[in-house]
Amino acid sequence: MKYIHGILTTLAAGLLLAACSADSASVENELPQAQFILNGSIYSEATTRSVNTALQTTKIAVGNTVGAFILRKGETAAQTVDGEAYGYLNKEFTSVDATTQLYSPEQPLFPAKGTGDQKKVDIYAYAPRNAAWTSLAAQTFTVKADQTSDANYIASDLLWGTRSGNVDPTDPAPTYTGSAEHDGGTLSYQLVPFRFRHMLTQIQINVTAGDGVSASDLKGTTVKLINAGNTGSIDLTDGTITQTGKANYIDVFKYGYKQDGTTEDASCTGGVAIVYPHTAAQLAGTVDSKPVKVQLTFNSFTFSASLATANITEWEQYKKYTYNVRISSDGISFSAAISPWDTSEADRPVTPVFQ
Repeated sequence: MKYIHGILTTLAAGLLLAACSADSASVENELPQAQFILNGSIYSEATTRSVNTALQTTKIAVGNTVGAFILRKGETAAQTVDGEAYGYLNKEFTSVDATTQLYSPEQPLFPAKGTGDQKKVDIYAYAPRNAAWTSLAAQTFTVKADQTSDANYIASDLLWGTRSGNVDPTDPAPTYTGSAEHDGGTLSYQLVPFRFRHMLTQIQINVTAGDGVSASDLKGTTVKLINAGNTGSIDLTDGTITQTGKANYIDVFKYGYKQDGTTEDASCTGGVAIVYPHTAAQLAGTVDSKPVKVQLTFNSFTFSASLATANITEWEQYKKYTYNVRISSDGISFSAAISPWDTSEADRPVTPVFQ
């Protein structure tokens, strides 16, 4: 599969360096040799929560948490060097406001003991944080069955990134430098670029009124994904994703209502959900007799259509697939397109078979 640059989250690690006066030996020993400050801004080409709400398109959403594994270079677990046990396993950082900095009560430090690469670190980070993930081994992740709320959508949006190699206090090209006072000593720090990716697949469903049907007629239409992959694993060392299970239903949105499901808003005519990537066999259901479909309930009538078509045979990682559903008095049709995550892909009209 061709590598797609996709949507990136830029996370910066600030390196906090200690410098103390000669007569403050005890303070000097207490000062951190290097400290990380994390930043959660996102670079995004196109990721839309719905027609009127954007989530995690430019930064990690407020309240979302990041788990970071910070280990000596080349190591995958905590290591002791010269009596110093070093390794942060699933260190928590939280986005607390509209700025890009992520907050942790105690910022992690670079190792103080060792020489050469022993003082450098590898960083593996992901969101949303799961407190039970205490190692870099493959971990199970499940998207929410109801993604109509913003909170559940964010909880389904798996982010991951890594930076290895020359992560140390002399890392070149810092994006920010500064200083602060600490126990009588002056601390300087710089930021090291770090990137996240959205690791799964985004599906957007838009609903429009066709001939003989008005927007008011569509109010309350519910949209679900049937048999979409909702469970799998991620290898935190390299980001490898594996789908292992499907959900009977994933609720996407209700036409004419905000994500709370009760507040009316005429502009809410589409929504998105996060699912696992699907092979052609998984999407068509030839591997498990469970084809992936979209289901619409409209005026007490329920329609479903396969989302595997002659032109779209799989859902690839890092991509966004948009299905535009048109409801008319004489039937339902839709077209589909692949998002600009892969700019070589053009719109692909399809003719679904509704059941």
